[in-house]
Amino acid sequence: MPLFSSHILDEVVGSRKTSAVLCRTNITYHVGSGLEEKSQFDAQTFNTMITRFITEVNTKFNPFSMRSRATRLFLSSLPPNARQTGMQINTSLLPRTSTAPPTLHIKFKDGKEMSLDGEKLGIKGIIEEVDRHSRALQKQADLTDG
Repeated sequence: MPLFSSHILDEVVGSRKTSAVLCRTNITYHVGSGLEEKSQFDAQTFNTMITRFITEVNTKFNPFSMRSRATRLFLSSLPPNARQTGMQINTSLLPRTSTAPPTLHIKFKDGKEMSLDGEKLGIKGIIEEVDRHSRALQKQADLTDG
């Protein structure tokens, strides 16, 4: 079966906006192989993540380790203009031979800090935890704005 890249995938899938996510994960699919079954996470999860209440993201990981995959995907899901909007992003890369576990610390505008384990939660779990707190902050902001 012929292979196609994620650029063509954008036309096949249509308005689901999956091409950006699939480009970041470097996934190549066989034509007619059931794209939703192959994907390990829902592509629209990234499109709905609320990041405007995040003030700081601190990560430390080995970029070559499979254990740090969720941390890498979380960083790639942040908007391109995150630093311009006031989010501080600190990334420490460990050497290739390092066996230290990846760390992900997130701080929010209300002062709450989260330390998330990407190995246990995976990318879906990390985004769900961040969105859960962000939605609570969104409700508070909506109530105070009236």
